[in-house]
Amino acid sequence: MLYLPKPGQMWDPSIVVHEGKYYLFSMFRFHGGDERHVWCAVSEDGVHFSDVGAVITDTMIVWKMFVRRFGDQFVMNYGSLSGREGHGNDTLRFHTSRDLLHWDFRGQSADSHPDPRWYCPQGRWDHMYSLEHEGRFYGFVVATADERQNSFGCGMMESSDGLNWRAMPPLRIDWGDVEPVHFEVGGCENIGGRYYLIGGTGCYGGSMGYSVFTFVADSPLGPYRPCPRAYRLCGSSRADALPGVQWLASFGRGRDGEVLITNYVTAGRSDTPNFINTKQNVWLTPIKQAVTDAHGALRMGWWPANDALKGADRTPAQLRAGLTLTCTRDANGRPSPADDEAFGHYKLPAPGERGLFVEGAATLRGDGHRNAARFGFAFQGDDAVRTVTVQMGRPAYTRARIHDQPHLGSPTRTLVDEVEPFHAGKTNVEKDTPFTFKLLCRAGMFELYIDGLLVQTHLTPEGTSEVCVYIENAHLAVERLAMYDMTL
Repeated sequence: MLYLPKPGQMWDPSIVVHEGKYYLFSMFRFHGGDERHVWCAVSEDGVHFSDVGAVITDTMIVWKMFVRRFGDQFVMNYGSLSGREGHGNDTLRFHTSRDLLHWDFRGQSADSHPDPRWYCPQGRWDHMYSLEHEGRFYGFVVATADERQNSFGCGMMESSDGLNWRAMPPLRIDWGDVEPVHFEVGGCENIGGRYYLIGGTGCYGGSMGYSVFTFVADSPLGPYRPCPRAYRLCGSSRADALPGVQWLASFGRGRDGEVLITNYVTAGRSDTPNFINTKQNVWLTPIKQAVTDAHGALRMGWWPANDALKGADRTPAQLRAGLTLTCTRDANGRPSPADDEAFGHYKLPAPGERGLFVEGAATLRGDGHRNAARFGFAFQGDDAVRTVTVQMGRPAYTRARIHDQPHLGSPTRTLVDEVEPFHAGKTNVEKDTPFTFKLLCRAGMFELYIDGLLVQTHLTPEGTSEVCVYIENAHLAVERLAMYDMTL
């Protein structure tokens, strides 16, 4: 929704800051070309990105990369191939730069491969996220550990200068009652004195989509444990005919040193296949701020810089003083149309090509009906309506849900996606307690935030032409409502 390279398809974007500007780097394939490129885009504000172009073209395939400053230069590493028969992406390749635009390859002698003492030589030795601790640098590598190591997904390296790296045994993870799984690393950061490691995989934990999970430790070297209150950081629970909607989230740093999270989605139609061979565009979503709650759980929060997405004010005059919305029922208190649930909605301006930014403050209360009270938004498509809602109640007992239905109020519904308790996504509002909301809708996708926390990033139905404020079994009082064209 935020950025799409014009001449081709990107994958696995991450960011780094230099002289106040945000630089995006990603895997890249020109339309009709191969995936041997590192793509760059630049932004003054972290919101509006402009194409720079391919800054590296390799003789081998380029996989995900990370960039970090070491002293007076930047070092980029990315996954690639050695070309050895029977081997996959078994190579970490290194480049250096002074300005992030011109890069020097350090040569094959600096390439890193799996150390057979701990890792499978034919297995993955892919991108590496580095972290400084007590004067040394530790690298978290996507790796295939030797089966004797009883480890999953995360190899380790160490360095004194960021240029010369030495392999270490795999990272220790104490899984407890959680099912172990191989995952790919999205980074590790010190937040509030604790170390948060994130990594993604597909079809895990009852989910048919791709998701990213969080592990926590008191030391960068572990042991790490699954985050008990918000294990799944982000992802899609159901993927329908696609392998996923959201993909690997990655850590980064903002110009003020804040920890940020980048993520991307596959959405909309493309004439050429992307890196997972679906004909969909690959979009950077708005950058998130990494936040932790009172219990130390990592969550994806609204990054204030994204307020730069607000463009022309489109708030209808009659809504400037707020909105009261109640469920529709007949004279006998029964839902209307005949259904075991009641709903209410209020149509907002259509998103348009630029997209729609909606924000406000509201209070929700139930209507005494036996079904759960819910708040959210509805998107009218060509053949169906898609709703995204959070539930009124306490977080331990609530769920955020995305449903498809032929029309609003239809008794026929299909559950498209669900954010459950112990996921990091926001699932609830409290009864009679004011809350804030932000909705972004553009380019076939949406993001919903409640009280500054991400609920979910997902897709709007084909041909979305209308957006509505939407409630079920509830009364809604909106004290403040504003709508804007997006500035993209």
